[in-house]
Amino acid sequence: GAGMSLFGSARITVGPTGSIYGGNEGIKSGVNSTLSNSGNISGQVGVQFHPTFGSIANSGAIFGNSVGVFLVGTLVNSGIVQSIGGPAVSMALVGNNITNTGTIDGNSGIALSQGTNGFLNTVVNSGSIYGRNQAGILMDVSNDVVINNGFIQAFNTTRAGGNHPLFDQMLRGFNVPGVGLVDGIT
Repeated sequence: GAGMSLFGSARITVGPTGSIYGGNEGIKSGVNSTLSNSGNISGQVGVQFHPTFGSIANSGAIFGNSVGVFLVGTLVNSGIVQSIGGPAVSMALVGNNITNTGTIDGNSGIALSQGTNGFLNTVVNSGSIYGRNQAGILMDVSNDVVINNGFIQAFNTTRAGGNHPLFDQMLRGFNVPGVGLVDGIT
């Protein structure tokens, strides 16, 4: 079953020391619910807010064996959403919004489906989105909007001779033979 199953609209907060685990879903709601997570949530599906609109603000960790987050609505991620068997984030129906400054990591990073004209799905990324065996972002409809300022922006800034904080974070402490440790400053 689910670690937490809701049948009415709810506001859920999982604090930094909180943890929710479910054999099927970590948290499941079929009604307009809001989740603020800074703890750990896991299950076959980490969080499922479907078929009606929901909202998730994640600064913690959401893990699913098959899907990390299955959602109709809005996801704001500054933590990690991960899945080993399917998409880290699966957004169904129309008008979904994802803002990512953290990490989204799965078989495919994000799967957007069933968008229609006038109801675009939007992804704004300044973090990292990984698709381990498929695309980072799978889209059914070509009019979905993807704004990527994450790794691509860091690469372009560095290629032009500048420094970008993303590479500082990624490479800090890395030992370059004959040069020394990367400190992110010099």
